[in-house]
Amino acid sequence: MERLFTEIVHIMQHDYAGWKDKQGWDNPDYYLGNLRDLENQGRLNKAQFTELVKEYLLDFKDQHIHFASKGINEEIRKDRGFRVRRFEDQLYVTTVFQENRVSKGMAFTSIGAIQSRN
Repeated sequence: MERLFTEIVHIMQHDYAGWKDKQGWDNPDYYLGNLRDLENQGRLNKAQFTELVKEYLLDFKDQHIHFASKGINEEIRKDRGFRVRRFEDQLYVTTVFQENRVSKGMAFTSIGAIQSRN
């Protein structure tokens, strides 16, 4: 689970749309220490890991970021029918499962007439 947490940290520090504005807001070492402590005590399970990641994500003060684990978080989420991932200054569609107006590989360069800026 440590490797997964490290990957989440990397995504938040390099791929998250607000990474430049929120550099230094997070403290991944604190959460990694908690994760290791739970693991050493034999108390680390899927639910504990999910809560730890959710707490880490709160550091970014962004209500658009969610972390869910099957069988753990069954909260109702709004689903737009596709998933995106940021690369440089664009959002690329990575998965389409309900929305027929977008296709995998399509890139968004602006949303609502707001252009991305460097």
